[in-house]
Amino acid sequence: MIPEITPRHPYQSVPNEPTSVRTVRVACYPFAMQQRPGIYVEIQIRGDIEEVWRQSQRPELHEPWDLRFTKIQYLPRASEAEPQRFNYTTRIGFGLQIVGQGESTGTREEATGLRTSALKFWSADSKSLIEEGSGYWQYIPTENGVRFLT
Repeated sequence: MIPEITPRHPYQSVPNEPTSVRTVRVACYPFAMQQRPGIYVEIQIRGDIEEVWRQSQRPELHEPWDLRFTKIQYLPRASEAEPQRFNYTTRIGFGLQIVGQGESTGTREEATGLRTSALKFWSADSKSLIEEGSGYWQYIPTENGVRFLT
């Protein structure tokens, strides 16, 4: 079962937002602007945290719902102790695509059920707007499902 995603209303406030962060609203996603522009997205997902984690951590399940990536391909690794590297492709229209690479830098699960996964990514493709970046996904169990932050 695919978890149901509920976007935030564009005029809702951002809970627990640091006072040093200025929030700009675009569509239904709040964007936090700090020294280096970053993107902050929060959404409530009605679903079991195990299923949400599974859908988002496995490339073959991730691709259909994350429109940023057309293809994610994990690369072989010598041992489980090594970071998981991957190649990605994003179609941008008119027959064009952007290719890049990335690496999962770690995951953490707390006794409260809160989970976090982090990654870094890069692209030498001249069409890419992002040469290098990093990010995290945080999953917070709630009464109604999972609060997802990135």
